[in-house]
Amino acid sequence: MINFMDVFTDAQQWLKLFMHDLADAPWALIWVGWILLYLLFLPFYFPGKDQAETGKLKLNLMLQGLIAGALSGLLTGVIFAIAPLALLAWLWITLAPALLGILSGLLRKLATGKWNTFDNALRILAGNFYIEPGQTFFRGIMQGLGRQFWEQPQTLIGNALAHLLNSVWLFEKTIAGGGATFMQGKVPMANGVTFGSFILVNDMGGPVVDKMLISGRQSPLLKLLRHEYGHYLQNRESGWLYLFKYGIPSAGMVVWPEKDAEFRSDRYLLIQNGTTPLFKSYGETYQKIKPVWWEFALMFTAIITAAVWGGPAAGAGAWLLTAGVIAAFNLKNR
Repeated sequence: MINFMDVFTDAQQWLKLFMHDLADAPWALIWVGWILLYLLFLPFYFPGKDQAETGKLKLNLMLQGLIAGALSGLLTGVIFAIAPLALLAWLWITLAPALLGILSGLLRKLATGKWNTFDNALRILAGNFYIEPGQTFFRGIMQGLGRQFWEQPQTLIGNALAHLLNSVWLFEKTIAGGGATFMQGKVPMANGVTFGSFILVNDMGGPVVDKMLISGRQSPLLKLLRHEYGHYLQNRESGWLYLFKYGIPSAGMVVWPEKDAEFRSDRYLLIQNGTTPLFKSYGETYQKIKPVWWEFALMFTAIITAAVWGGPAAGAGAWLLTAGVIAAFNLKNR
């Protein structure tokens, strides 16, 4: 039988410890670091001169980045007080591959005279702080926050994988557009793959964002771009559930996540840019398959309960356990 007085006492002790750790967090360093990251990478948000059309657009992005950086700093301080090792692991996975890519880029410059790899490394790192130009002020802030705290761990994996492939000189070009970061070059064992907001595709011979918006062309390469962009849209909606709701079933050759990605891509590009739908699924009576309430409830309840009783490691274990349940449920055709 649970002794609620003991539970209440333990909760009080944990709250006191949490408040102490929260007060001891290096707030100045955290806030300054986040804000500088958003503002320093602002120039990489514009893949071409035409998109950086007005000073007002840049000012709007600077304000969005400033607020997103400040809010990210606040959430990071809370995470630091609860699970500092998790935060350190996140920093290591984000920055170590980036440093490898930058060093490899400098080596390639010395060996071949090309800046491609160095430029790609900076643009891939910038993709972690990318706020799409031209959207509403509030949506831009939420996009910046979502990329860091909602679209995980797939965005973290995408960042690391992109840097690792770039460090061995497989990518020739990196472009930001449509909320995602596209890497063009040679993708081992696949024509294209999407992790979070990072889309890795074989060389298209031109700017991938421009090709993605072309109407009426039925080329396999255009279909690949549109398809992978649909997976990015799945990630943006499902957040923590993406790998298990869509990713694992897709890797397991289940059909419905692919059709769902195609429908989302067609619908989004039609609404946002007036781009003609490309896939057959758009003409059918199709409804996109969204994450359902019980999947989120199961995951969050399991993580919080396990973390309260056993700490961050137990919370991580509960996340993996519930992820397996969610993946198993979605490994079926619909």
